[in-house]
Amino acid sequence: MIDKYDIRFCEKGEAAKLQKFIGEHWKPNHVLASSRELLDWQHLDRETDTYNFVIARHRESDEIHAAYGFIPTALFDPALKSAKDYWPAVWKVREDIEAPGLGMFVYYYFVKQKKPRSLSGFGMNPDLAPLARKISHAMGMLDHFFMLNPTKKKFSLVGGFDERFLSSADASGDVKLERIDPGNFAESASEIAYRPGPNDVPAKSIAYLEHRYLRHPFYDYVCHRVDRMGRPEAIVVTRLASHAGANALRTVDYFGETSSLVGARSAFQQLLVKCDAEYIDFYNLGLDHGDLLAAGFVLRGSEDSIVIPNYFESYEQRNVELDYVIYTDVSGFNFRFVKGDCDQDRPNQLP
Repeated sequence: MIDKYDIRFCEKGEAAKLQKFIGEHWKPNHVLASSRELLDWQHLDRETDTYNFVIARHRESDEIHAAYGFIPTALFDPALKSAKDYWPAVWKVREDIEAPGLGMFVYYYFVKQKKPRSLSGFGMNPDLAPLARKISHAMGMLDHFFMLNPTKKKFSLVGGFDERFLSSADASGDVKLERIDPGNFAESASEIAYRPGPNDVPAKSIAYLEHRYLRHPFYDYVCHRVDRMGRPEAIVVTRLASHAGANALRTVDYFGETSSLVGARSAFQQLLVKCDAEYIDFYNLGLDHGDLLAAGFVLRGSEDSIVIPNYFESYEQRNVELDYVIYTDVSGFNFRFVKGDCDQDRPNQLP
């Protein structure tokens, strides 16, 4: 069976075929199928002029029958290439063809060629859950923290509000959130002494933050420097999401020790008021719960009545549990996931 296929990385000149496959066999009206600009930004390896997709091209029909898409952290900073950290994005075999095991062939081609230190993602397609359980090393759910705007008396995005969910954390800490000018990002961010350790996964850098967020072709991200007692210690990356005139502030990345956030409740509340946002939320894994609680965040439990929406394109007023999966050996590594990882914080709808 496998001799009927040419398994390799997708070439740049095959973009139209790849988009056709995504739109017809992965998800109808998928944004990567309709936007070449987003596909190139998120998946084009400009050094090799190939897409970060392994495809199985049927030799006879010249059509793509299977694809495995991935995102290397090095896409946003080539200096991270040696870390070999990857996120899966698309994994699909056409349902109208008879090719047992073809999905595993494209997956193992990726593993053989890239030899990942880590391969992990979240927000998994339910169809892949049984397979993920067989070949993964760890699975679970991201933690969902949030903080409400204390000046709001009525909420339209938040559902089931109960004052029991207001934080009682100390708001008197000497912590400030200073918005970083994108034109001066590298210089301002370089004042932060924090750098991830060699066993922190995925590896990130100042350059990664700049290219992943501040140079996004569609979304407007804001980077705030966390200054503690006048010392720059960390970076918080946020994005404003809106529906029907109401705003939510999404925390998509954090670069620093979580202890730098202790006592930052007042700073975050001031930011909420400034943005006229109902809440700020923070999906993550691996960040210290105690530090986040001491920063004024509240951990949303899966059985809590309060609703902190995740979907804005299109908007849905419901809680969403984001599951994660780690396909590589977790031994000796400190995994830290945020919403900006993988392809979770990307547009689903474009103007």
